[in-house]
Amino acid sequence: MTGPFNSEQFAQIHDGLVSPNQDISTAEREVIDRHAAKVNKLTDDYHHAYDDYRRAEAGVVAAIREESRLRQAFEWRMNSDVYAPPTVDDLNEVKAAAAAVRAARKRLDESGETLGVAQVAMNTAKAAAYRARVVVRAEENRKVSDAILRDRGIAVG
Repeated sequence: MTGPFNSEQFAQIHDGLVSPNQDISTAEREVIDRHAAKVNKLTDDYHHAYDDYRRAEAGVVAAIREESRLRQAFEWRMNSDVYAPPTVDDLNEVKAAAAAVRAARKRLDESGETLGVAQVAMNTAKAAAYRARVVVRAEENRKVSDAILRDRGIAVG
């Protein structure tokens, strides 16, 4: 498989199914094509899960900053002689911000689990594709070896 690659071949090379300078047989190509769609779909799922995880991380950071800002303002007003003491509404804002932090952390945990599952599925599909390809290559190598032995007059059983 030398020369320019189409996008599907590039995706297969990128996913580790084929190295760029490797000659592959038609049977191997069929195995790769059969597995490539599943590998590519699971890789896309993994990337989407990773993006969701990163967004959840950013959400946790933003929620923590907001809670910290509100808590600081509450405590500052609590300890101030100049400004009026905080109200019940101020306290409720701090409590709501703390609840938002807990919810953001829960979303982060859930998206982390989803990311882990997606990564395992992607890696399992890549491994299955590789194993199937190795089996096809071994069978082809056995056929070639058998043909060479027959050509030399050695019985193949």
